Amino acid sequence: MGAKQPEDVGGISLEIVEVVHPTSNFDAVVEKLWRPNRRRLGFMPTEGFRERADRGTLLAAVQEGQILGYVMFDLPGNEVKIVHLCVAAGARRRGVGRLLVDRVSTQHRRYRGVRVAYRRDYGAAAFWQRIGFVPVGERRGRGYKGLPLTIGFYDHGHHHLFQYQPDHHDDGRVAVALDHNIVIDLLTDRAQGAESRNLLEEWVAEQVVLCVTDESYQEVDQLPDAAARNEMRGGLAQFMRLPSKGAVPASDWEALFEEVARLVPYAGRADHNHLTYAISGKASFFVTRDDHILKHAVALSERFGTEIMRPGQLIVELDRLGSEDRYNPSALHATGITIEAALDSERRFLEAFLNYGDAERRHELADVLRRAQGDPQRYTVKVAVDESGRYLGSVITHSEETALIVDVLRVSSSNRLGYAIARQLCSMQRQKAADQRIPRVEVLDPHPFPAVVKALADEDFTRQEPKGWACSVRVGIREGSEEFGAKGATSADAALYERWNWPAKVVGVGLKTFVVPIRSSFAVQLFDTRLACATLFGRETGLGLSREHIYYRSPQNSRGLASPARILWYVSGRTPSQAQGHIRALSQLVEVAVERPRTAYGRFQRLGIYSQDQVEDAADQSGKVMALRFINTELFEDPVSLDQAREIADRLGNSFTALPSPQPVSERFFVEIYRQASSYGR
Repeated sequence: MGAKQPEDVGGISLEIVEVVHPTSNFDAVVEKLWRPNRRRLGFMPTEGFRERADRGTLLAAVQEGQILGYVMFDLPGNEVKIVHLCVAAGARRRGVGRLLVDRVSTQHRRYRGVRVAYRRDYGAAAFWQRIGFVPVGERRGRGYKGLPLTIGFYDHGHHHLFQYQPDHHDDGRVAVALDHNIVIDLLTDRAQGAESRNLLEEWVAEQVVLCVTDESYQEVDQLPDAAARNEMRGGLAQFMRLPSKGAVPASDWEALFEEVARLVPYAGRADHNHLTYAISGKASFFVTRDDHILKHAVALSERFGTEIMRPGQLIVELDRLGSEDRYNPSALHATGITIEAALDSERRFLEAFLNYGDAERRHELADVLRRAQGDPQRYTVKVAVDESGRYLGSVITHSEETALIVDVLRVSSSNRLGYAIARQLCSMQRQKAADQRIPRVEVLDPHPFPAVVKALADEDFTRQEPKGWACSVRVGIREGSEEFGAKGATSADAALYERWNWPAKVVGVGLKTFVVPIRSSFAVQLFDTRLACATLFGRETGLGLSREHIYYRSPQNSRGLASPARILWYVSGRTPSQAQGHIRALSQLVEVAVERPRTAYGRFQRLGIYSQDQVEDAADQSGKVMALRFINTELFEDPVSLDQAREIADRLGNSFTALPSPQPVSERFFVEIYRQASSYGR
């Protein structure tokens, strides 16, 4: 009998000993444990016990001279194969079996792992799986009935070709651990798995290694049908496997499991196992559709570094990583609001934008979002977020050959800010279409909020039958004779054309253009986001989001300024971004009102940046003030300096002077300025 090694199990001291022949322990193993249980353990001649005893592969658990259990094993090839594990009836559920198996594993760590075959109908599966064995396959039993045996394997964590190891994957790809619901999505054609199956795209495989955890094998083993189990196991073999429990010390695994369970309460043991495998296996992402887990994603990520997200969110994240410049948050008109592409929570998105008032079902909006996130090559998801991270608005779009399709356009409130956000989002889609030279925007959101419907109308979208809203988008400078035909057109017709077809411009029909000087301090607040970004405080949020503004000046020397007309804004003086005055923007002038200051201030207060005192200071000697209401301001990519404007005027045989009052300019001058300053005019 070999040296005794004491162990403590449930407060009872046991000894694990090597059984040798001949000894009384050998006889007890054979006669008192094997024979009463041989029906379950299978036939084994006494010579078989004797050979294992001679090789040192027969161990017994002993308490005060009494044999409580034994384990018999072989060492074929690079694996340990358990032949028998038997615990006396009175000693079961006390950890004796685990102790014996642990000793075998510990003494033979140089082997790849420990393998065992057990009958499903004996109820042994729960024990083997509880102590870390993974059901990796099945085979026909040797009995005359040929009943199936489950093959369980305890991996010692040595590197092999089918296991993901961070240190061995140096091709830049990262590990993505798959929850079992995602695995089923990828291996079947069930409808709810469409979002997940985008993970199989080739461009995704270039960035990640899709990995399964041992817990998926445990869940597959619960299927009642043997053919289904084998089919699913074959599917699991298509993926890399994250390291098993045996790759880390047992105490570390248990501690990690307990912490995961604390951070994700009310989830099941299987969920906790999946997460523990993902974290211990150093997966960069864990992908799941389980809302129970997703709502704790932030806490898990902050604690362990593994990002928890839906498949669609991962697709977006990978696309962002592959094209970083596309998704950098951009300041929304230099306010504290940004437009972002990555969602940190589907739940928050649905809570903010689900249209309960229109009887929209939660899954309807969720399905659109998931479809979009699952295909970022085609869809774009944008969210307007304030400085505190609150969702204010969202738009989901995709491009077709003849139209930019807006699948969702939502705001989270119906107040003034919500309406302002809605107008900005509407305008952004028109601009996006113009940038991509797409001739039409169609808003097909089936459940728009009232604030969005009003914004669409105010942004010159027209109602379509049987559903939706649309606007035309054209670019370039067009001849009125081509657009209006022989019937001709008025300046009002031209102004309406430019509103409906922004950013196209039409010439030859009498629509006037004025250069209007403005101080940089007012330009910052009204339209010039580049100047605003250079200031300490940027712009007031409400004004920065407004699509419609008011500008006050004295009625004197207005030089015939009247609507409809175009305004070229000349920002005078030196600023952090200009050494001299520049023509920096173009607006559509829709109204000119000359009124007493108090009346004008009361009427346009919501649109302006002026205090009542400033409006009164702008009045002339007659006590009147001129209010310019303008819309659709286009900030030029290439502002035209005073020197450049003079050069253009000289070339055209005109003159241009930086006057303190508005000045009309020729149509040819406007065309030259616009073509030089704006990409839409080229």
